[in-house]
Amino acid sequence: MPLALLAAAQAIYALLRAFFFNLWTRFWAFILFALPLVLEKAIKLLGIGVISYAGVDLTVDQISDFLLSKLNGLPQDLLQIFLIMKVDAGFKIVLTAMAIAISFKLAQSSTKMVFKGKMEA
Repeated sequence: MPLALLAAAQAIYALLRAFFFNLWTRFWAFILFALPLVLEKAIKLLGIGVISYAGVDLTVDQISDFLLSKLNGLPQDLLQIFLIMKVDAGFKIVLTAMAIAISFKLAQSSTKMVFKGKMEA
């Protein structure tokens, strides 16, 4: 009787071992097949995102500096009224909203370009 149990346990072990070995082999084969494709798309998207963000950030900083320099060139009384009204903070809020909107639209368009295949690396 114990010999039959030992033989049954060995058979079950062999079946489970073959099943899991086959499963993990297929899983890793799929991962190694899909990994280059996923990495290629991710690198393209990150590259476009970094370039877009850097360009939008530089443009918004230049616009902000320009507007604040023009604001500082006003007469003292008018400047004090604008500072009480927080016009400088309003400029920054509007420019930040514009930067976020532009970055979002650029991200959407770059995603469409990458996944439709219109862009070649």
